[in-house]
Amino acid sequence: MSENTVVITKEKKSIFLRIKDFFKSSLFKKISTIIAILVFIAMIIRIYQLNEKVSYFNSQLDMHQIIYHDLGGVDLSVQSLQTIDQAFKAGKFNVVQHLDGIKVSGIIVNSTALTYNNPEFEITVNNQKQTFYITSIPSGCQGNFSVFIPNVPIDKARWANITYQKGQVQWRISSY
Repeated sequence: MSENTVVITKEKKSIFLRIKDFFKSSLFKKISTIIAILVFIAMIIRIYQLNEKVSYFNSQLDMHQIIYHDLGGVDLSVQSLQTIDQAFKAGKFNVVQHLDGIKVSGIIVNSTALTYNNPEFEITVNNQKQTFYITSIPSGCQGNFSVFIPNVPIDKARWANITYQKGQVQWRISSY
């Protein structure tokens, strides 16, 4: 063999060395940067979506506080008892179209230890007010009511404000 002959041998690299070289390469750095940016954008979008849900929940909670606690309002589409004030609850509502308005019926429950004779209530639906009376509501009992409210379309008859106005109170004194 002459001295001018060069032998070229291809060095085989193990798979681990090839992977190590890929991680050091600029292509890997570009791909990993793009993936990191995409993950970051996805996280921002998810945070925005969660923030919208929390805002919606808070607005629903605020609406609930206004309707049920601040104004003494009731949802006429709900059949269960709802608090009117400290003494009365209302429920089992039925709302039907009647003439040029609506007819609302339901029950008022006396949650006190007093008997109310001829209590007067006022119901407001869609800014229309109407007064109604119940003959008597003994302690822990219910009284039925039915009232016609003119000029209220049935589709505007979901929320109502029912307030106790006046009545005669009766109680018993027991001796032990």
